[in-house]
Amino acid sequence: MCEYMKEKIFVLDIGGTYTKYAYFIDGNIEESGKWNTIYDYDKLIEKVSSTIKPDNLYGIGISSGGFWNKEGISQGFETIECTADGRFVNFLKEKYHCPVRIENDARCASICQKILGDKSINDFVFFALGSSLGCGVVIDGKILRGANNQAGSMFAMPEFFDGQKYISDYFANSLKRSKDYSLGKKGDFCFVSEMAKKGDVKAIEIIDKYCQIVALKAYYATLMYDIKTIYLGGAISQNKDLFDKINCEYEKLSTLHSGKKQATLEISAFKEEANLLGAYFLIKDMQI
Repeated sequence: MCEYMKEKIFVLDIGGTYTKYAYFIDGNIEESGKWNTIYDYDKLIEKVSSTIKPDNLYGIGISSGGFWNKEGISQGFETIECTADGRFVNFLKEKYHCPVRIENDARCASICQKILGDKSINDFVFFALGSSLGCGVVIDGKILRGANNQAGSMFAMPEFFDGQKYISDYFANSLKRSKDYSLGKKGDFCFVSEMAKKGDVKAIEIIDKYCQIVALKAYYATLMYDIKTIYLGGAISQNKDLFDKINCEYEKLSTLHSGKKQATLEISAFKEEANLLGAYFLIKDMQI
């Protein structure tokens, strides 16, 4: 008699600061961890190879910044340049002989929200508040990818015109703003928020501007997609002070058009696991 083989799926969530991993066995997370994101290809391969347990591996799902085609080749804005040419996905397929899929991290979070969240909400936007501002869009219950597979590029929307050029992916980029606060060193955006609460002028300026720009992009999303809900996910969304500030700025913007019914901002219940769960569903349901 054949022994029952448990379905094992390995998932990665590659962010600008950290890379997280998890093993799902029969749908449950059995093991998880993280490391500082590695930008060198050979070192990345070495780290992933030492982490993956190949026995009975059903598939590998990857959540990463950027946009990806079915072959795992970047369509632009990837988090780690060395993964852009498809070598990474091909390496995993050849080494582990199983399905491997990579998808935009905010879309992975949207997939998680769509499958595990409120089933009555078929139209929503998911803002992933991580190193940059990720955005996934779900319309009529389907992930919106767009003609060039770059739908939801809210991070690239101009935030400011300095008189000579447009600035984008800066004021709502927590990694860049943390480094601004820490004078170029790796920073912690939640620490910046704590310093703002203590009255630090520089921290207050950074936090206020961040919340204003995130709120502005949320407002634009309501106008573009006519949605009911905008979910905020990622580590920053769990900071209630930041969420309250973003929501306050959003409500100010909502008064601009009194006849327009605004979406509500909500913190995603799936917290920092949303990207990992979405990457799991990439393999669990290959039709997504």
